Amino acid sequence: IAADVQRHTRVCGRTRDLSMSDADHAQALSDADAEAKAEADAGASTEDETEARAWIQSQSDSAVVIAYQLPKEHVGLQLVLQSGLVEQCRRLDDISEERFRLNRVAFGAPRRTAAEEFERMREFRRLDAESEELRSYTKAAYGAHDESVGFGTLYYAGPVQPGGLPRRVVGCWKAKAQPCAAGRAHGELHVQRVPQNEQIILILFYGVTKQEDSGRWHMAPIRSFRLEVRTNIARWARTLEAHGLSSMIQPFQSYRITAFSDWAEFLDDEELQQHVKIDPGSLDKLGKLLAGEGFLTESEKKRLEAEQEELEAKIDEIEVALTESTADFFVGQLVKGTVLGREENGVVLACEEENVVVRWGDGEQGAPMPRAEVTPAQWHLFLSHAQVDAADQVAQLRLLLRDVGVEAWLDMDALEITENTMCRGIMESNFFCLYLTEHYFERWFCRMEACFARRKGKQLLVVFEADPRHGGDPDYVRLVDRATAKYRGFRDWILSTEAIPMARRRFQRKAMISEILRRIGVEEPHEMTKIEKELHDEVTILRHEVSTLWTTIDVLQSRLSELEVSSP
Repeated sequence: IAADVQRHTRVCGRTRDLSMSDADHAQALSDADAEAKAEADAGASTEDETEARAWIQSQSDSAVVIAYQLPKEHVGLQLVLQSGLVEQCRRLDDISEERFRLNRVAFGAPRRTAAEEFERMREFRRLDAESEELRSYTKAAYGAHDESVGFGTLYYAGPVQPGGLPRRVVGCWKAKAQPCAAGRAHGELHVQRVPQNEQIILILFYGVTKQEDSGRWHMAPIRSFRLEVRTNIARWARTLEAHGLSSMIQPFQSYRITAFSDWAEFLDDEELQQHVKIDPGSLDKLGKLLAGEGFLTESEKKRLEAEQEELEAKIDEIEVALTESTADFFVGQLVKGTVLGREENGVVLACEEENVVVRWGDGEQGAPMPRAEVTPAQWHLFLSHAQVDAADQVAQLRLLLRDVGVEAWLDMDALEITENTMCRGIMESNFFCLYLTEHYFERWFCRMEACFARRKGKQLLVVFEADPRHGGDPDYVRLVDRATAKYRGFRDWILSTEAIPMARRRFQRKAMISEILRRIGVEEPHEMTKIEKELHDEVTILRHEVSTLWTTIDVLQSRLSELEVSSP
């Protein structure tokens, strides 16, 4: 009726002009409708420009950005952001309805019996317990352990700034919020510290007013936006999940323990550990994870400092013992001598008063040699490695080096494996070859060898394991960071020289050995032809047989001498 009245008023005032024909009146009504539609479209366009809107602009690991647009009349008024977990809020609403149903009494219904009243009270207690559990979960998700929470929702308290709404809102989650001013019609709210991997509700109230007498803020549902979003899994949570520590994500999120430094403090805080209730196995895993990232707890730092002091004291003791030693020859020493007219390298097996028992070349038994015919020699390399990762690879590397005439000291070939013999081998070597794997510096003997080599100023040669299956990494710098995570004092020393990757394929091995020979200053041997190699192998076999024969002759002569002495 009102529309018809407006149309007639537009055309002919309050009443229709009776002098107008029906056709003219119909045309006039059509023109009036077109004019009204144009005005309505223009009004809608104007209204759209000032329409209140809010949407999710973006989100990161631990934050959600809400963009908003407000009508001009609400600029300068207050904004309040309310948040909660979707499932928990819905269940709390259902519980509220169930409580209302239990309290409702139908008109004319008889009084409840004692059994019915008991059952009703028991249901109330169950609903109260469930409500408290839901509220506790919500508080834990938002980290509001000491805050009162009503109906499972939490208000975000942003700071009040006269100049307008701050771009980044920082505050704490509370049930009673202090709103912040909307300084402009368009803006953003950066909601930080949101729960991880949860479906959350974000309700933004605008045009919030304050009651003068009571000081309360009034938030009208008609002036609000309801947004739902699935939050991301933060990087720290993904890190825990990747290391088999998924059970720690929820308590860490609850107590805002979301950084490596926070985890290190957590491992030092026994009281908090008991409160959070983390099993000892997970704590050990977390400690290893932190060490791999270069974060150490205070207790771990003290332990490492004590170990380093003990290591330095042991090296001082070894150094004094080696300095005071005046022996010309010792077991395990590399010596040179002439065997069957050819100069050979051998290892001392025993030291006698006039002779030295030496194992020459690849032989298994030793032969006595007069001291005057044997001279001490230097090892080309001292091979240092962690046996748990690289025992087989280093043994293979030593064989490859021996084939080209490089003498390398290896603990598995030593007659005696003690701290003194290891350090003496380093002193008698020209280069310290460190075979780097992830667990190298975790071994006490490896750290001792590295510390002694640094103290003696030995030239460093690094061969690193590139295969992850054997404790390596194709990225050398990343491997160094992992290996020296707890022992940062070795990092610059390791990176001071260009490393050589361990090669397993035949064509790569040749290049690796050639590079090692170039680094240590040994001339690469001439590559023999097939005939030369066959002749060389025959000569080597004959030399070995002759050496074994002479050893047998020496044993027989000694037995013969014993028999002559014992016979009457």
